[in-house]
Amino acid sequence: MFLKLLKHSFLAYRRSHFFEKSLYVKLLIGFVVFTLLFYILTIGMALPRILYENIPEQKPHNIIFSTLVFIMLADLLTRSFVQKIPSKNILPYFHLPISKNRLANFFIIKAWFNIFNFYLLVFFVPFFGFTILPNYSLDAFIFTITGILLLSGLNHSLTILLKSSQANNYYLKLILILLIILFALTGWFYSEYFFRASLWLGNSFMEGKISTFVFFIILIIFLQAKAKLNLKKGFYFLIESGQGQKILKKNKNTFIERVFDKVPVYGKYWDIEWKLINRNKRAKNNLYQWPLIFPVLVFIFWWYSEENIIHMLALLILFVGSYGFFHLQYFLSWESRFFDFLASRKICFYEFFRAKFYFYSLMAFIQCLILLPIIIFINPLFVLVYLSIMLYTTGVAFCIMMYTGVNNSTRINPDAKAFFNFEGISGNQFLMILLVLFSIIPFIIIGHIIPLENGTFWTLLITGIIFWVLHPLWIKKITNNFYKRRHIKLETFRHN
Repeated sequence: MFLKLLKHSFLAYRRSHFFEKSLYVKLLIGFVVFTLLFYILTIGMALPRILYENIPEQKPHNIIFSTLVFIMLADLLTRSFVQKIPSKNILPYFHLPISKNRLANFFIIKAWFNIFNFYLLVFFVPFFGFTILPNYSLDAFIFTITGILLLSGLNHSLTILLKSSQANNYYLKLILILLIILFALTGWFYSEYFFRASLWLGNSFMEGKISTFVFFIILIIFLQAKAKLNLKKGFYFLIESGQGQKILKKNKNTFIERVFDKVPVYGKYWDIEWKLINRNKRAKNNLYQWPLIFPVLVFIFWWYSEENIIHMLALLILFVGSYGFFHLQYFLSWESRFFDFLASRKICFYEFFRAKFYFYSLMAFIQCLILLPIIIFINPLFVLVYLSIMLYTTGVAFCIMMYTGVNNSTRINPDAKAFFNFEGISGNQFLMILLVLFSIIPFIIIGHIIPLENGTFWTLLITGIIFWVLHPLWIKKITNNFYKRRHIKLETFRHN
């Protein structure tokens, strides 16, 4: 039965309408992942010698043991956003005499074959191979690696349990994030105690203390059993009917929607855009991950507070555009499910596209207002840096995305997963992102040529302002291109 279900999973992937595109993208992603793993392996091999030379008073493996808790905490936080739960597309099996217990067992076992359960070994195996294996024994090395696998299994089990719970799932995620933040802050102010506890845990693994191994094994078994129960309950949870019921019960508009109702001309389009984001799983999950941009930007500005930040421009463009930089990559694909309705109504698409531009630019502006006091505190010069990149991104980058999006948008499933979802991705879209990122190179060159301090940022700022002033013209051009291709898009969306 297990092999048959595994075969069905492969056939479902093989027969998907975007199989070839997904395969090419996965090969590209696989190459990138392989490259990253190679660098991690290199670090694991080189770090012991670096620690020997720079911190000779401490043993290298003890240094890593002292930070083991924080490493696993970062792993858990990453899993909570990236690792997907076992697939629950089991409706075709309901009318067959198949035990729900077997189905749950299949998904639980299949979930273990995940790269997140093994990628840490790429670092730890060579590192401990150069530190523990030659100085202690083979048993100590095996015990340590086994302990790392148990910690990875614990994070895996927590992630599956969290994401397989149907009731108040988002509240559980929020609680987990708050606990992790609280743990991180406590570790920051009372780091000595956490380092000692982490060191004790690592030494317990290396010394092969049976009680430590038994504790983690029992805990993993308990969490796996609870996750299995959640999966069995989730077999009868129909996402479509659940979402529809939630929408029908929503009789009153939210505060944000009431504000949109008072905005002339564009308010009705903003209301549609907000509903579209919040009533689709894929777009909504991306929205929930938007606040993670804030600490990343703060860290970048803090890290480069005394250095030249110009070589981080490409990375900053990805973040200062806020949620719109990711959402506008698809532009019209989000409306593909109800495009027949839009095309048959007397909608002014010029106002519709203009409202989209204002909506996502407003989100970037709100993000700027929130971060501005922190940026001023870190380095007042970074105010110019942030404003120039934000105006350039919302002006030039958004223009490129919307202009190419009219031609490249394809039908996507907005209720699909948000991470590692390659539906809707195309080679043209990939080139468009590269075009946006590399478009800053001429400005860097000009900034070094003109006799003006911070010339690069001033040229970016002026260019962004020009695109903002001229935005009615280029949005009108995008609208005209759309009208010429509207019949093609209708045929594409119906075909897919």
